[in-house]
Formats: sequence, structure tokens, C-alpha cells
Amino acid sequence: MKQIAKASIRPHFKTLNDPRQKGKIKHKLLDIMIIVICAVISGADTCLIYMNMARPDKIG
Repeated sequence: MKQIAKASIRPHFKTLNDPRQKGKIKHKLLDIMIIVICAVISGADTCLIYMNMARPDKIG
């Protein structure tokens, strides 16, 4: 049976510094980065579009 290589985006952002205040973090930085990358690939060009694309009721 042919093996399928698994890829991860996590190592590419491993050294990224998270400047947010620890007690105020609601979402993981990696999750935010993935949402932004997907939004840009989809043609989003403003932060408002990024936020709307991340809303659970907008997915699907």
C-alpha cells in the first residue's frame, strides 16, 4: 500500500513570538495564523473579511 506523507504547518511557526498578554488570549496563535492564511488564499484583503471567514456560522 502506498504511504501518504503527512505535512504540518506547525514547525514553520514554531519560533513565532506571541506578544499577546497571557490572561487575555482566547485563541491559539497558530489557529489565528491558519485562518489568516486561508482567508488570504481565498481572496480576503481586510481584517473584517478574515474575522467573518472564521465565524463558525459562516463555515460550510
